[in-house]
This record gives sequence, structure tokens and C-alpha cells, in this order.
Amino acid sequence: NTGAEVRKPGCKILLAEDNPVNREVACEALLQLGLEVESANDGREAIEKWKTTKFDLILMDCLMPNLDGIDAAREIRGIERSNGVIKGIPIVALTANVRGEDYDRCMAVGMNDYLTKPLTLKELGVSLSRWLGANAIQPIPERSPVREPEVTPPAEDTSTVKAAAPVP
Repeated sequence: NTGAEVRKPGCKILLAEDNPVNREVACEALLQLGLEVESANDGREAIEKWKTTKFDLILMDCLMPNLDGIDAAREIRGIERSNGVIKGIPIVALTANVRGEDYDRCMAVGMNDYLTKPLTLKELGVSLSRWLGANAIQPIPERSPVREPEVTPPAEDTSTVKAAAPVP
């Protein structure tokens, strides 16, 4: 993967997020951007899925049980180096922390970008476009409200004269 090719819609994202609500919100946002998504509950599961499935990018929560995102990213970069990979998979950190030292820790282990929660669809789209290419993000238009079809009453037939009902 040279990064020079034009990517097509439907890029596959690995989302590593332990919080079920955050995971659901992020998955929905990724789907709205026209991307495929698979999720992992912690860093260990993320590494196992990354080893067996071709992903275009990893969104990695920094604080997770079993293996946090920082250590998972460090391990992924180590595996890539040992396999001779020069340009590894983009890893974007997800965190509620906005401190400078958190950003520095993420970059030090080889993460490529840093997003703070709560995520906005715009921020997510900008970051993903940066790493996947502008053509990768294809927002799905919101559905229009369902409208009932207009029913036009049939035109009254004036070609025949109807007899009036007799009055009793």
C-alpha cells in the first residue's frame, strides 16, 4: 500500500472502543460516512482482528481494559517493523483527554492522528479524509421524510345527467 492510489468508497475501519455507547455512536458515524466498520472491545482484540483482516485505518480508544490503545498501537507498529512495513496502517487515537502530554504519548508510539471525544461527524470526516483520501468518504444522504401520495378525487362525470332521487 503506497498511499498514492485513489481509494474507493467502502474503506474498512477497525474501531477499538470498550464503551458500548461510544462504540455504537462511532459505528453509526462511520456508517453515515459510507465506510465499513468492525469493532473490537479492547486493544488485545483489536490486534487480533488487525492480524487477520485487511483494514484501511484503525480508530483506537486510548484507555481500554486488558490492553489500552497506546500499548496496542505500540505493538502494531512493532509487528509492522519486524515485517519490514515502511508505511503502516493509519492509527487515529480517540480520547476524552485534551492534555498535550496525551497527544505526545500517542504520537510517540506511532499513532498518526488524535481526536477528542465527543466526536463530531465533521471532525471525524476531516481526519479520515486526511488518511484515506478525500474520495474515501461518501456521506450517505439523510432519508427524506416519508410523504403520503397525494390522492386526487376522481373528476365528476358530467357527460350524463343523473336523475334526482324522488322526494317522498
